[in-house]
Amino acid sequence: MARRTFSSATVGSLVAAAILVCIGSGQAQTSPTVASDRAAGLVVYPKIVVDTGDLFHVGRRADTVIQLTNTSSSTRVVHCFYVDATSHCSNGTNSFDPAQPGDNPSDPQHGRCRSQADCDQGGGCIPFWRAGDFSLVLSANQPLGWRVGGTGNVVPDDTTAQMQPIPPTSSFFVGELKCFEVDGTSAAGSSLTPINANDLKGEATIYEVSSGPGGSVDVRSYNAVGIQAVSANGATQNDRTMCLGSGASGCTAAEYASCPSTLVLDHPFDGLTPSGVVARTDVTFVPCTEDFVTIAANGATATAVQLLVFNEFEQRFSASTRINCFKETALSLIDTTPGNESQSIFNVNVQGTLTGQTKMRPVVNAQPGHGLLAVAEEFHSIGDSQGSAAYNVDYTAALPAGAGDSVRFVVAVP
Repeated sequence: MARRTFSSATVGSLVAAAILVCIGSGQAQTSPTVASDRAAGLVVYPKIVVDTGDLFHVGRRADTVIQLTNTSSSTRVVHCFYVDATSHCSNGTNSFDPAQPGDNPSDPQHGRCRSQADCDQGGGCIPFWRAGDFSLVLSANQPLGWRVGGTGNVVPDDTTAQMQPIPPTSSFFVGELKCFEVDGTSAAGSSLTPINANDLKGEATIYEVSSGPGGSVDVRSYNAVGIQAVSANGATQNDRTMCLGSGASGCTAAEYASCPSTLVLDHPFDGLTPSGVVARTDVTFVPCTEDFVTIAANGATATAVQLLVFNEFEQRFSASTRINCFKETALSLIDTTPGNESQSIFNVNVQGTLTGQTKMRPVVNAQPGHGLLAVAEEFHSIGDSQGSAAYNVDYTAALPAGAGDSVRFVVAVP
């Protein structure tokens, strides 16, 4: 069962907005799978956001708290990668002139941007990818938490009685986090070779603090997506390329469960409803296949996604989009441009019903490596009151045999 809780807390008081409950499959599964409610060897946090300095002066600061738990009765070493997907201006500049009405707040030092409107004239807002890694040691049954945007984050290493540093991201960061179990009982003693064990479970909580009149805090959480190892017998793998299904380069056999063939999202349609509530659903996609050795130069395998949209009358509509390394988008911007959202097939007035279901299928071609994962967020507002919820999408079936994915983080060990 996936639960959506909308939360918006005014400083000094708590405003409860709504709770929506979606019923999912409750059947037990014994074979390795991709799920958000069971321990796994590889966990993925599709959306991490940090804006501790309110870089673009929107009146809101944001940070993400990561929770990671070792459910094993043994000590585990965990290796993690932050994937920074923050876009940058192609001309490297993003200056702000307060004397010019309508000029956008900016980041002149690094040229970070959200859209082309943030860049100086002649510059485009270009996707940018960079990966940074670190290791953690989790003792038996140890839970752990840290602020992604926090400085000086350290966690205890019970095996050495020392503290392990977790590197902070930049003060403005959009991206994902991947963590997986590796061999050894200490960070220094690990060869960083993945092991076939399923002990990790995680959650991410996004906090947004408004600096407007009265101030408010909005909080939303989702479970990390777990990709289970094929065999949980403690045996080590023979290289540092993790095979999600078979068929990817260097993957003759599956070491982890195959990524799903279809993502299923139940959601309200965007726009103003008859009750006066304005709704918007955002989806963040990340690829199953990533090469952390070459990600800065090549990103990830580009994947086309077909979307089938059903309303409450079971009428069907279609759209498509394209994913590379990371994509966060409002549903109503998948098939329209900003300012034209009312014409989208995801708009409540176009559909004529309040809610619907969208099935998202990555297009698999002759080349493997097209699996996708996703997390959804709903934003509801009525008057000055706002609330949000983050939740996991449902997954069905697995990619066809031979269409597997892989995660490579160093040159494979001979």
